[in-house]
This record gives sequence, C-alpha cells and structure tokens, in this order.
Amino acid sequence: AFMVNTLAFSARVLTGRAARGRGTCRLSMQEPQLRSTPHLQGSPVVEVKTRRSVLLGLSIAAWAIGALGSDPAMAVEEEVKVYFGCGCFWHVQHEFVVAEEKILGRRNAQITALTGYAGGTEVGRDGKVCYHNMFGDSDYGSLGHSEAVELSIPPSKFGQVAQVYMNLFINGERADPQDRGGEYRSIVGIPGGMDGPFAQSLKAAASANGLNLVAGQGNEGDTLGKKLIYVYDSAQFPFHPAEVYHQFHDDMVDKYSKEYHDLKRIELQD
Repeated sequence: AFMVNTLAFSARVLTGRAARGRGTCRLSMQEPQLRSTPHLQGSPVVEVKTRRSVLLGLSIAAWAIGALGSDPAMAVEEEVKVYFGCGCFWHVQHEFVVAEEKILGRRNAQITALTGYAGGTEVGRDGKVCYHNMFGDSDYGSLGHSEAVELSIPPSKFGQVAQVYMNLFINGERADPQDRGGEYRSIVGIPGGMDGPFAQSLKAAASANGLNLVAGQGNEGDTLGKKLIYVYDSAQFPFHPAEVYHQFHDDMVDKYSKEYHDLKRIELQD
C-alpha cells in the first residue's frame, strides 16, 4: 500500500488546506488547489473556500444574531472542529461522511469531514505536513503525526459523533492492524483536550467500548494492542489537512460510490 500511495503521490499534485501558518504540499503545478484565504491574525493560511464554508459562516452569523436578539429560539449552535484518527484515514473519512449525513442531515457541499494529519509536535519545511513521498519532504510520519479526519459539529452532537468513532474499533483495536506505526495510532483532538468540555462525554463513550484515554503529549508510537486513545487539545495540536488526492478516496478494501467520490470535486468548486 505504501508503494502504491507513494507512486500516486509523485505522479500528481497533492495540495491541501492548512492553518496556523502551515504551508501547502505541492510537487508540481498541474492539479487544482483548494481555495485559499488569509488568516484572521495575519499568519499565512490556506483554507478551503467552498459553499460549505459559506454555510458554516451563515450558521455562526445566525448564532450571533440569536444570542444578541430578543428571541432565544432563533439561536444556532456555533460549531466546533474536532478530529479523530483510527488507522488509515480513507475509511475513517467515509464513516464520518455517513455520520454527517445521518446525524446532522448534511449533503454534498455541507459535508465538512476532511482527511489530514495531527498529533505531532513539528512541521516541515515552510510549515508543511505532507504524506509519504519519494522526496522525504515534510513527511507526516517523520514529524510525529498520525492520520486523522476533522469535521465541524454542533457541540450538542459530540456524544453521537464520539460513538461513531468508537464503533470503528473491533474488540478495542482498529480495523486495519496491517498498517503499523505511530502514524496510524488512535487519536482524538478536542478543544481543551482531557480538561475540556467534551472530555467527560468522550470518557463515557470510551469506557463503554473498553478503551482507555491518555492525554497526548505528541509524537507517540502506535496504539495497536493497547486499547488506548491519545487525546489532544486541538489548539495545542492542530489538524493539518491532507492533499487533494487523499480526500474522499476508496479504502484499500472497500470501494465507495461515485456520489462519494464526487465530494472531492465539490470541495474544489467556488
């Protein structure tokens, strides 16, 4: 699988959204880039600008209006970004897309789940975090990161989303034990980490599924055979979106629908 992915990586441009000053993985000039926008604090950022982003902005605006207005019923929850990792991110992304559809009623451009990397304490050249490649450029594994999927959710739905994540485990272990190493370790990134507002809900879901939570320090090794999940403060260990190639991709075992693959094209639309 590594050789196939490496060849595919070198044959195409692999661009991606990044945040907090992170750079873009880019090996040629042929593939369209996800849209970019400046960071509110002025640091170089590359963000996906799609209809999904517009919808998220409208949701936040509606929340603000409701909070300040006279009718509390008009208030809309401000969404938070969380990420989850459990082996190869291709399968994990698909399961969270399904969860967004079923739990949140989202479709097409409303889908927020993106593959990426998290849990490392370092970034590569120009702030980049990239997939394995023949150039060894900003390799996520070498930088201590694990594969993960980030999505935006209303806080009230966190418990349901956390259970979707726990369902990815089989008898306390990830579904693809053939993938070995720290880059496939089980991770969760939430605001505040183990001391944050989502920690208790996450602990309850983990305990019910025979899994233990450990506060992540970054750059950890594999969790295979340990039935544990490293939990990070997502502000201290931010998510680094993966290249376009790795978005809405078939799993090594499961082949997904055309509609699922089309989500990649939708992400690239204005």
